[in-house]
Amino acid sequence: MFSRLLGQLRHIIFGDNGKPPLWKRAYFPYAVFLSGAALLTVGVLFVLVVVPLLMPPPPIDPGYQFFSTGEASSRINPDDDLLLGTRDGRVAVYLPAGAYPFPHTLVIQARRQELIPSRVQGNVERRHAIDLLVVQDGGDILTAVNLAKPMLLCFSPSPDLVATQKEGGIELLVQRYDEDSAPARWVDLPLSPGWQESQVCSAIDHFSLFALTVRWSAAPQPPTPAAKAPDLEPTPDPMEIYRPLDRP
Repeated sequence: MFSRLLGQLRHIIFGDNGKPPLWKRAYFPYAVFLSGAALLTVGVLFVLVVVPLLMPPPPIDPGYQFFSTGEASSRINPDDDLLLGTRDGRVAVYLPAGAYPFPHTLVIQARRQELIPSRVQGNVERRHAIDLLVVQDGGDILTAVNLAKPMLLCFSPSPDLVATQKEGGIELLVQRYDEDSAPARWVDLPLSPGWQESQVCSAIDHFSLFALTVRWSAAPQPPTPAAKAPDLEPTPDPMEIYRPLDRP
């Protein structure tokens, strides 16, 4: 009896007849399960902790919103010339090397019509206005920027304005909005030659709000409404007679 118990114990601990011990055979599936769970845990930790550390940081959100529509921007290399234009071709700037000393971002921002100060004054109309500004890497906006060298700002007027200018009916010029004066006002800038035909350009030495301005030879008059065609009916409807004219 005692020898039989010893045999069974030896069979459990050491095995017999070339077979592994019983404890190894019993715990092998459990060991495989534990190994798989450990590998899975290590993989999840690697994805959650290590992979984000290896990924590049997301781009910095400047945290601002412009109150205007449409923009063009480019990184400034202080050692290189920069030619930047809007996608619609209406505005372009030429910044020579050394004019601005820092590698920030130059932005051309077009203002909506309703946000242009004094857009129409007598025989003067500001057709297109843009803000020139610089955005630093941290998102700070610089609007009061003085340049070491003059920068060329050019507007490209529409063909109808160019034709009217050639006929002598209007004058096209560049204006700067002077907020330092009391009260704030638009100031005419001397014109400079551009690099394309029909451009209206000025050399500027600091950033501000600028506009392509149309100065008419006389204050433009609103169009006269077309006269209502006479009614051919011999007895017109009274309601038709007193109906207000359609305004354009």
